[in-house]
Amino acid sequence: MKDMTRLEHLFFHGSEEGIRRIVGDVDIGAAIYAPGGAQSNLLVWQDWKRRVAILLENGDLRSYEFDLIVNGEAEHSRRLLSPDGSPSAKAVNEAVGAGATLRLFGVGRYDIECAEQVALLKHVFDMPVFANLYMTPPFVGGLQKHFDLDDSLVVQVYGRKTWLLYEGPEENPFPIDYTDVTADDIDSQETRRITLSAGDVLFVPQGIPHKAATEGEESIHIVFGIGVRRPLSDLRALLEEFCRQDPDARRPIRDGKPLPPGRAAQLTERFRNWLLANADCQADHQDGGS
Repeated sequence: MKDMTRLEHLFFHGSEEGIRRIVGDVDIGAAIYAPGGAQSNLLVWQDWKRRVAILLENGDLRSYEFDLIVNGEAEHSRRLLSPDGSPSAKAVNEAVGAGATLRLFGVGRYDIECAEQVALLKHVFDMPVFANLYMTPPFVGGLQKHFDLDDSLVVQVYGRKTWLLYEGPEENPFPIDYTDVTADDIDSQETRRITLSAGDVLFVPQGIPHKAATEGEESIHIVFGIGVRRPLSDLRALLEEFCRQDPDARRPIRDGKPLPPGRAAQLTERFRNWLLANADCQADHQDGGS
């Protein structure tokens, strides 16, 4: 309860509704906009422009810790490296000045408050969580229309940025891989247009196509990416456990041919029987029992 209260304070300005929807609705399909939700969050009151400038000037960033977004596409940072292999502050600043978005990966490494919030989200959701920072100059878009496989909790920490949300693919509303959805699937109608100012929060569930752009001022926002749990993950874990106990399921196939339908049916039936026989143990494990 204490952790939930802290999340409400950090991202929804003490309101229970938003965080309860995120934590409680496993099939959430709509974005949640919380104006001023993070106005009490210390991340909003930090000088991120200065923080990023110091990281660059001191050579504290490695090439794999950031990239650029140019014309809607992510570009590797290799073209911004100095002869010694470290990022060139001058080259990065020139790229951002020319309209590129700077994206820092795992920004919690450079800020203890951000690291603590990542840890809190991990604890509450019991899922992997990361935090990336985006710095975008005026009148520039970020990534082209896309969707994410994780849920995104967006905190605007400086300036303003307008987000465009679109209808998700009707045939596949919960993609598990980017190859599951084609360009035609995300060529959908705009459903919402939300402009975030410093202190605003936006929760974008996985699978919802979106894009964002600045208007007349520079924007900085932090995205907490929250992993999602799917039945497929549990089924994979259960199938692996079954195979550990069934030698025939681990038997190598060396003839290069697909698994014969008859053998597949036999294994499937044995897996089903194993699930039924171990149902009580699985329930105890999921509930935290021994």
